[in-house]
Amino acid sequence: VSQSRYDIDKSVLKRCLQSIEDQNYDNLEAILVFDGKNETLMEVAEFYSRKKENWKILEIEHKGACAARNAGFEQSKGEIVSFTNSDYILKPGVVRLWVDKLLENKDCGFAYGPYKYNMSDSTVYPSKPFDPWLLDVANYIDCGFPLWRKYVVKWDEDCKSLQDWDFWLRVVKTHNVKGFLLS
Repeated sequence: VSQSRYDIDKSVLKRCLQSIEDQNYDNLEAILVFDGKNETLMEVAEFYSRKKENWKILEIEHKGACAARNAGFEQSKGEIVSFTNSDYILKPGVVRLWVDKLLENKDCGFAYGPYKYNMSDSTVYPSKPFDPWLLDVANYIDCGFPLWRKYVVKWDEDCKSLQDWDFWLRVVKTHNVKGFLLS
């Protein structure tokens, strides 16, 4: 989970961390990365991570979301990773679903599907069947979806916009992998 770019409300981070804590997947590791100091949000993170061996908190010098994601990845150990943002709310059981689908579809490097932002309009952003050409011309995969560790590429810390698109394009082109569309 990375907190970056903008200040979020305590309640938003609480909902995110509660949604991670409520997952029905026992082998879940959470690396909470703070991109700069935020004492208020740090208290929330400490509350949720206390007594959890597989939850770590990192505080890095403010360098942006991509630097926070890279720092979190370097500290992680899992074979399947997700770059969950601090304003995400994971639906119950989604981590187990991600792991199960990646294990069932070993020819895929990652899984993805529709998503919606945590905003009042609740617009759902549909996804499309995997097509490398289509991904080249349209961003349809959010940064929070899971992938096998061996396919992770370093997030470009100089990329200022459409960071998830840049990331997924480089994952696909570097490793020649395809994604599994969750329905």
